[in-house]
Amino acid sequence: MFILLCVLFITPLFGCAGIAETIEQTEHWRARANDAKLSAESDLAELVAQRESFPNDSSQAGLIDAVIARAQAKIAMLDAAIVHADMVLKEAQNPSDGLTKITTQLVPFLPVPAQAPLLLGAALLATIARSQQLKTGTKSIIQSIQHAMNNDEVFSSAFRANADTIRTIQTPLARRMVDRVQRS
Repeated sequence: MFILLCVLFITPLFGCAGIAETIEQTEHWRARANDAKLSAESDLAELVAQRESFPNDSSQAGLIDAVIARAQAKIAMLDAAIVHADMVLKEAQNPSDGLTKITTQLVPFLPVPAQAPLLLGAALLATIARSQQLKTGTKSIIQSIQHAMNNDEVFSSAFRANADTIRTIQTPLARRMVDRVQRS
């Protein structure tokens, strides 16, 4: 059903374009997102430079801090979109998931306007499923470490002794996941 909805909503975007043209258009959109990210990073650098000229207790500093936070969020969103677009394009061009492999075999029998949206939809579903598997696996690792810390005092004290080091090498996403699991 989801794939049918993808076909119905994505087909008007590409008209009668074939798979190659659709992938080319998708790569163009990805490049535009990358340009927007580079522009936002440049703007952020200017904002950070401006911010340094204000004392921490000034009202302008607070305003600039809020704009900096929004710029950082925009960059993170664009970065995530680019990474996901790369994953979808890679899966569409070199199928590795069963769903995408089957879809690749079926699309030659479909009308041209339905081929590209169906293939990209299958690639999108495959990358979403793979991301969910990674998230579930990561959560399991975090819970395993917590369980070991609760049951082994030596491990727990060694882990706590190195907590600062561990935190410094974790990605922001890893930190958020650890915090989320610890709260639940």
